[in-house]
Amino acid sequence: MNYNLFYYRKSNKIKNFGDELSPVIVTEIMKKYGYIKIKNNMRLLSLGSILHFAKDNDIIWGSGINGKISLERLKFEFLDIRIVRGPITAEILYNNKNIIVPDIYGDPGYLISDFIDKNQHLIENKFDYIVIPNLNDIKLFENSKNLVNPLWDWLDIVKYIVNSDFVISSALHGVILAESFNVPARVILPEGHAENELKYKDYYEGTGRQNVKFAKTITEAIKMGGVSFGNSIKENLMNTFPHDIFE
Repeated sequence: MNYNLFYYRKSNKIKNFGDELSPVIVTEIMKKYGYIKIKNNMRLLSLGSILHFAKDNDIIWGSGINGKISLERLKFEFLDIRIVRGPITAEILYNNKNIIVPDIYGDPGYLISDFIDKNQHLIENKFDYIVIPNLNDIKLFENSKNLVNPLWDWLDIVKYIVNSDFVISSALHGVILAESFNVPARVILPEGHAENELKYKDYYEGTGRQNVKFAKTITEAIKMGGVSFGNSIKENLMNTFPHDIFE
């Protein structure tokens, strides 16, 4: 993959699985269509709450606003937007930058089940549930049963998800990957959590679900169970993939 695909990585030692999905998914689509690289004068932002890193004329395919970051960090005036994560991101872009966004939504992480055959990774004894914390919330879950570290390799995390009956996660892509494989999931935001609720609401509203409740404890998450599945966004994502920027 060339460097015209921008995605967030804190350091070479700290590789958050959600961020690492961006080159995985884009590369898989490139292979499907025989693309070699992104054209040299174009930069693609695909997945994650990374729009505060965007620059004028960047191509956006599925990124969203990060609620923790000041909107003053949005330095661009024009973006080539094919799709954003959800309607909250769309509203912020319109209200703050007068950028009109297509009225369809999706996070490319949802496509992961198109590229992974879960049947190759199934085990006999499934987990009743697993817990996937956000990178910034790991310490809040240190003693949790069935803990899945977000710094593990993304494929290892996928294997845990497909072998679980229920996913409890403060990592947004823990929920998105679970729903991609039709595994029930619930967002957990415990006392002292580091994340803003915006990105979770953005994703849920982009899949047609309003006023989704978040758990505060694992016990509460288990009692609440999984959120009802929303609209599939695979068609939205595949129909808006920016084929024109690839060679």
